[in-house]
Amino acid sequence: MILQMNLYIFIFTLFDSGRFFVEKGLLYWNRVFFLYNKSRKVYNKKSNLNFGFKFLRRNGMKNINEVNLDLDIDNSDEKTDSNEKTDSNKKTVLNKKSKNKDKAVEEKPTVAQEVWSWIKTIAIVIFIAVFINKFIIINATIPSGSMENTIMTDSRLIGFRLSYIFSKPSRGDIIIFKYPVDESQLYIKRVIGLPGEKITIKKGKIYINDSKTPLKENYLKEKWVYKNDNITFNVPKDSYLMLGDNRNGSSDAREWADLALQEGKAETKKQAKKYSYVHKDKIIGRAIIKYYKGVEVLLDK
Repeated sequence: MILQMNLYIFIFTLFDSGRFFVEKGLLYWNRVFFLYNKSRKVYNKKSNLNFGFKFLRRNGMKNINEVNLDLDIDNSDEKTDSNEKTDSNKKTVLNKKSKNKDKAVEEKPTVAQEVWSWIKTIAIVIFIAVFINKFIIINATIPSGSMENTIMTDSRLIGFRLSYIFSKPSRGDIIIFKYPVDESQLYIKRVIGLPGEKITIKKGKIYINDSKTPLKENYLKEKWVYKNDNITFNVPKDSYLMLGDNRNGSSDAREWADLALQEGKAETKKQAKKYSYVHKDKIIGRAIIKYYKGVEVLLDK
């Protein structure tokens, strides 16, 4: 549209009779165009109209200076407004910075507040640690070699207390539980017999429910020679049978009934039989990972 207007200016100025109309029309058009650009805040001195004004000035138009004068005045007003806005913005930023500095000085904690903050932090950390150790994990040290070579003496491991909330122990799981003869102690063994199963030990092999094929046990430390024959367990429906991987040096289900008799927990062999099994409610959790004397995941061992 602006280029078309410049073309019209060129054509009209070729004729002296059209100069008056061009001059008045240009004054009106220039004012409208300036107000439009001012509303959008994109007024440009080097617009195509200035080309037209220079062309008209060269061709002798009288009132062109008046037009430029109006434009200069309007431009100066716009510059003044922008300068005032810039100054006000700078003052606002400075005021915000000074207020922030004042707040920082005012909010500086005292020694008592700092000490109280540390106490709260330490208390929260202790609470979280106790909660996790009490309800989520077990941090255990293995004092004997009953689970060698899977777990060595003095190894440290972490068990997960929530392992059997939505599932049941499986054969082969390494679990931590309350020792049936003395529940103040925690033991760690491998699950061999499941609830309701018949477990038979013959010549160092384990047979489940009179199966002709023995249980495959690749985790045994060595050839099994201690208490390895003519032993039968009928696992109660709410309990599990536990044996150690080091069968020649493990105190497990094979001898807990005899220990219960010796310690006076039972008066007869029949009463003592229940001490051979671990009730499901006495299971604390499943061993997950060994982190001392080698790092090793125990889930598939």
